[in-house]
Amino acid sequence: MSRADAKGAPVLKIPVTGRSPMFDNYGPGALLESETRLYDLTNDPGQNSPLSLPDIQRKMTLLMHDLMRANDAPPEAYARIAI
Repeated sequence: MSRADAKGAPVLKIPVTGRSPMFDNYGPGALLESETRLYDLTNDPGQNSPLSLPDIQRKMTLLMHDLMRANDAPPEAYARIAI
């Protein structure tokens, strides 16, 4: 949520612990896959054949970084996805 979306109110930062309801989705074991994959959803809607396009992957990573920065993502969010 960007500061504009929060209307100037501070955004809560809640730790994800084993007892947290969010642990299964966002805890340390939730992101078991760490590979980046790109798919051509028009020609491969079932996502059966990943594409190897490093230039597009870099471009998408930069776009994600810019969106995260624009929305005040915390440092741990960048670390979690290694950007």
